[in-house]
Amino acid sequence: MSLSRGNAEELLMRGLAAAKSVDPRDHEEAVFYLEWVLRTDADFQQQLQAWYWLSRVATDRERQRECLMNVLAIQPTHPDARRDLAILDGRLKAGDLRANPLQSGTAVAPGATGGVDTSRRFKCPKCGATASYDPNIGALRCQFCGTQLDEQGEIAQPAPSSVLGDVEAVSEQDWVAAIYTETGHRWALPQDRVLKCEGCGSTVTFMAARVSVKCAYCGSSYSVGAASHNLREPDGVVPFAMDAPGAATHARKWLAEQTRSMTVPDDLGELAALQLPQPIYLPFWTFDIGGEVRWNGFVRADMDLGGVSMNGMDNAANIGGVALGIFTGNYEIAAQSVADMASKQAGGRNMVHSTGAAPVIMDDILVPATSSLSDEMLGKLMFDTRKGVPYREEILAAWPAEIYTLSMSDASLRAREKAVKEANSEVELQTGSPVGSGNSSLMVDRSGLAVMSYKLLLVPVWTLEYTYKGEAYHLLVNGQSGDVCGDVPRSSNPIARLFSR
Repeated sequence: MSLSRGNAEELLMRGLAAAKSVDPRDHEEAVFYLEWVLRTDADFQQQLQAWYWLSRVATDRERQRECLMNVLAIQPTHPDARRDLAILDGRLKAGDLRANPLQSGTAVAPGATGGVDTSRRFKCPKCGATASYDPNIGALRCQFCGTQLDEQGEIAQPAPSSVLGDVEAVSEQDWVAAIYTETGHRWALPQDRVLKCEGCGSTVTFMAARVSVKCAYCGSSYSVGAASHNLREPDGVVPFAMDAPGAATHARKWLAEQTRSMTVPDDLGELAALQLPQPIYLPFWTFDIGGEVRWNGFVRADMDLGGVSMNGMDNAANIGGVALGIFTGNYEIAAQSVADMASKQAGGRNMVHSTGAAPVIMDDILVPATSSLSDEMLGKLMFDTRKGVPYREEILAAWPAEIYTLSMSDASLRAREKAVKEANSEVELQTGSPVGSGNSSLMVDRSGLAVMSYKLLLVPVWTLEYTYKGEAYHLLVNGQSGDVCGDVPRSSNPIARLFSR
């Protein structure tokens, strides 16, 4: 029997049939055929299937790991191989897998009441007054006597380098270990809750989706952990970098700048009456996405890719595969991707047929996890996530915070949409041809994109209203950068403004 491509296909079919058998005795036959496939001139897709099903019938953990690593060497984004490797590494428990991976997620309703086992009160052990988190020192501090407290709420001992900038960075989370579990598909159902204040005995109401609150009577601060509702605790917090007066200053400056537009009344900065800014920590998901988007089709013959003309180019570096190999640490992919772009002249049209790949490496794509504000306003909030600190419950002391109402799985789809747009722009830059238009001849394969890791962050926002001539308008102030976005009134006669200047 000659070792031809046709025989590789036949051998693979026999191997897969034996591997999928419920009789373990057939697995030896599967190993025989699947390993034979790898000794033929099988293409990459046939090799990938052979390696993956060898991992499924392997009885030795090291052999299983070897097979899975070979699958990922061919296709780093292979979902089943990534899942199986996570189970093998202990990052994902087989018992935690969703029974039906395609089933929709479920909303989690917080309990109607909270008790001492689910809530935490913050008070000073020295004088009994309310303690709150001070972003300037990165610790709890008594609002009455100024005593600094540690994470357990006890009087902190003086220690060097206790400033906020010395705190460790927020850790990236394993996306594969979460997306296959129920937790990755849950979100909070907004619902008011109540608890009894330990300070004065009054009833404290948690507004819908809030996880922290102050008692209206004695000022005691409380927080309720998300983990008690089978939801994820935040991984990190981006602290506030300004107080309420500072946020108001940014808002006034922004309003004054808006009057430069002819469509905005020129007396807005003078007549706008600002209310006191209110702080809120909003939940945002972040995702790291990597991979490549492959393309093939006719492009302009005079296009240059990396300084090399597409016209007559027989061999060139596949920069997408090279970038992906470097990004994942898999240098076999990088080497394999070299000389992967072939082209041929299309007669009479100054076009060449070519294949290639656009690399995609995007870090901390922000996706709002709340619906309490409009998508338009939330989309304008940008944060330096590198300045986040690991989440600790006491950070929310006296600072209101929301729980997430968008599941991690749904948020990852929105992040992927952003990555696809980035990849489309890179393909258009490489080829000079639009992607997705009716005039484009390009075929684009986006299956090579994958989420690598994620985080759940709480980010700082000041919300405030202002009135102008009896009408109310809403503003948001980025609690980290001071950037402002919001609504402004429109001038009734912009033409008159033009001639009055």
